[in-house]
Amino acid sequence: MRQDLPVELIQHIISFLSDNIEGEEGLEELDPGRTADLAACALVCRSWRDISQSCIYRTIAINEHSWDSRFSFLHFTAPHLCKYTRELRLSWNKGCLTPEWFAECLARFTNLLVLRLENRDLRVRQPPLTPLLGIGSLLNNIPLKRLHLREWCSCDDAYDIFHILSMCSASLEEFSLEVFLTSDRAQPLDQDLPVLPPVVLLPALRKIVLLGEIPDISQATGTRIEIPDLETLTIEMEGHEPWSLAGWNLNHISQLKLTVSCEGAIPNLGPSIRPTNLTINVSKRQSRLPYILVVAWVEGCISRLPFPGDLRQLTIKIALRHIDLHITVTVQGGADMPQSFSMESEIKTLKEVFAPLLGTGVLSVRLVLERLVYSDSVWESKLIVQADA
Repeated sequence: MRQDLPVELIQHIISFLSDNIEGEEGLEELDPGRTADLAACALVCRSWRDISQSCIYRTIAINEHSWDSRFSFLHFTAPHLCKYTRELRLSWNKGCLTPEWFAECLARFTNLLVLRLENRDLRVRQPPLTPLLGIGSLLNNIPLKRLHLREWCSCDDAYDIFHILSMCSASLEEFSLEVFLTSDRAQPLDQDLPVLPPVVLLPALRKIVLLGEIPDISQATGTRIEIPDLETLTIEMEGHEPWSLAGWNLNHISQLKLTVSCEGAIPNLGPSIRPTNLTINVSKRQSRLPYILVVAWVEGCISRLPFPGDLRQLTIKIALRHIDLHITVTVQGGADMPQSFSMESEIKTLKEVFAPLLGTGVLSVRLVLERLVYSDSVWESKLIVQADA
């Protein structure tokens, strides 16, 4: 008489095999051995198949090379697999087509929680709205939690960003945008586009990450973004071009984290932002600016806050390049050294004073003791002793 294993035990076995199966880049990086084990489990019986497939297809990655084959497979051969997907990663170039059934295929990802979109063709100076318009049928019908846009080339008026956010505004909790840095702006769009609502309300949004370049959404016509309960805004900028948050309505925010170049323009943080926790991480590894100017830049950044009195915590981090500090003590002629002077004592003091920098390897300190002697009508320096802290 056949006895089936309890469902809980089957789930435990399969979850053990699926742990750490997903690589950073999706299905392309899966461990072949573990994938084969899960595939074998899916062939045992119907109950094993459903549980195994929910793990195998939890994350699906489709790039420009697999675009046609994988979408065709999911639409014509195995449409039932889409219901298992929790994270979908799409990357494309201008060669990726969106056939008539594209929107119908995407609409089957009814349980999707995370969506990553990436433009792989950096030569194209136009937002990839052709596939995005098909994605509208997906975003309007799922409770999406996290949205990530990578290597993006935004419109001048940020229409594409407004369009995407408006389609998943009710449930979105985390949004990250990495704008492709280019001196060329996006080409004008030559297609009929949906009308944007006057307000894009994001009531569930708690975290925003902006990388590379900040799109100027203040240029958008007739539409504004409302984020009533944002908790964390992280901005990482390496360029020197000026940027602004003036168009982002960020009245309520707990943490503002800036990782910026001190050689860039002091940012315009807008008229309404009021963080309670501000972190400024200044990149100075490649900079030749004196530290006094770096400190002045940070001070200028803080002064741009419209409500500095709301700050409860301020953290400033300056990434230093390596510093070699040489300290030379010169004894004149035949003068005796002060009895209070001791190389060992001085080295100990230097180690105590510069302990944080010495511990990270940013700073090297050398103490040199030399005597200035008169020889052959010339004053010369002769080394007595040197030591490294």
